[in-house]
Amino acid sequence: MGFLPHALLLAAVTQAVARPTTCPAPTRTARALYVSPGDLGPGVEFIPSGTVVSVLVGVRIAQSGRLLSAKLLSHDVPVNAATYALRVARESTYLPALKECKPVSSMLVLTIDYYPFW
Repeated sequence: MGFLPHALLLAAVTQAVARPTTCPAPTRTARALYVSPGDLGPGVEFIPSGTVVSVLVGVRIAQSGRLLSAKLLSHDVPVNAATYALRVARESTYLPALKECKPVSSMLVLTIDYYPFW
């Protein structure tokens, strides 16, 4: 049985341990890449002009970045604002979370602010 020369063995161990990472951010939370403007649809006239309505929507994102589900988290908002916020969440594009440089499924809470002006 032969032995590796000391320098060769040391070089192999150093390369295995000191390999630079190709992932600049090994951990990242999920985020929206593109937020769809959505379609306001009928019923917006029932929200008073100048009133700001904030709607929280929880989204589940697959490790591929695909939207798995969108759920309304706000309960005291007009139905048309809730419908609009869910549509925005469903039509948006997402970047998955990373854990140790690998994409993982995750959850994200979106705040959709609705400003009706007329």
